[in-house]
Amino acid sequence: MVLNIGSIIRGGFVRFIAQYMGTIPIPSATASRKSPIIEHTRAILADPDSPDVPRLEAEINNLVYELYDLTDQEINIIEGKNG
Repeated sequence: MVLNIGSIIRGGFVRFIAQYMGTIPIPSATASRKSPIIEHTRAILADPDSPDVPRLEAEINNLVYELYDLTDQEINIIEGKNG
């Protein structure tokens, strides 16, 4: 999908074109779904050196995966797990 809305440039980076970014689906979230993401993000920003940061980041990732209703296969692609 990314290659449909962007192009690969030198170094393997993807250049996104603004007019096509609107085609990316952004799910709406209820306040109860947004709240833990906001809380975890604030905790990370308040103390970026905390040993809790990796756990909080993983929890944010899982909340976003749920929001997008991703499959295990899609999550593995995102996380770079090919097996």
